[in-house]
Amino acid sequence: MAQLPRDEHSAVPRLWPTSFALVGVPVLVLVVAVIAILVYGRAQGLHLEKINEPNPGVSGLAVLVSSTAFALAALGLAALSSEPIRARLRLRWPQLQYVLLFVLATPVIGGLSSVLDSVLFPEPTPYIQGLLEVLRATSGATAIVLFISTIVIAPIGEELFFRGYVQTRFERRLPIVVAIVIPAVVFTLIHMNVQHMIGVFPFALWAGYVAWRTQSVLVVILCHAYNNAISVVGAQFTSPTTGVGLDDPSFVPLLVLAAASIVPLVLALRLPRVQPTWG
Repeated sequence: MAQLPRDEHSAVPRLWPTSFALVGVPVLVLVVAVIAILVYGRAQGLHLEKINEPNPGVSGLAVLVSSTAFALAALGLAALSSEPIRARLRLRWPQLQYVLLFVLATPVIGGLSSVLDSVLFPEPTPYIQGLLEVLRATSGATAIVLFISTIVIAPIGEELFFRGYVQTRFERRLPIVVAIVIPAVVFTLIHMNVQHMIGVFPFALWAGYVAWRTQSVLVVILCHAYNNAISVVGAQFTSPTTGVGLDDPSFVPLLVLAAASIVPLVLALRLPRVQPTWG
């Protein structure tokens, strides 16, 4: 498959630093998140087994710390590049129709992921059930921290790193399918639960495609935020016994929203791809 077009005056970038970062940064982020959780648990007087149980404070802290670490890693590594940070991370806005159509099309991917997840896992795993319980039971200041971390900070941090720092470089050296799939696979693996990963992977591919098609990580951040917001709000209405599934009445609004998003999806796919402008 053909490489993406490049500015004829730009040097071919090295691939190994970005590849090393794609492996090393998630490991470091995991270590930092675990340390933060253990410190929080000790401060709260929680035993180790309690920390492993569904806990809004622990979940919110894990998302907050890991997402912030991804953002700092992306910004720090991009600052070491010879390119301006805005170009290195694709911090640019395309025309408004790209933003609106690609963001509004995102529920189609979420709907497909939910159907796939429900078919492969008719009953939610203990991890997913615990995650849903956390989202349903959280209230007060803890709920605010958890929701902001999930809907705002997580999309910013994760997309700056995976679709901004990593994929931007991969696109210049690899076939576009490979450049999208590799970061998507690693992004999926960091969620560390099989059922969760099955739901995450289709969105990861969509995020990579949107970043390539619009040449903007900002649009992807909005898509990610919209996707997470739907998941968080939807969790408030799921059945405590069945979770999100084809037999759950709360699944119907999600399918309706996904169906309504087909029109913007078709329109988005008809837009010409924004051409890259390398550093």
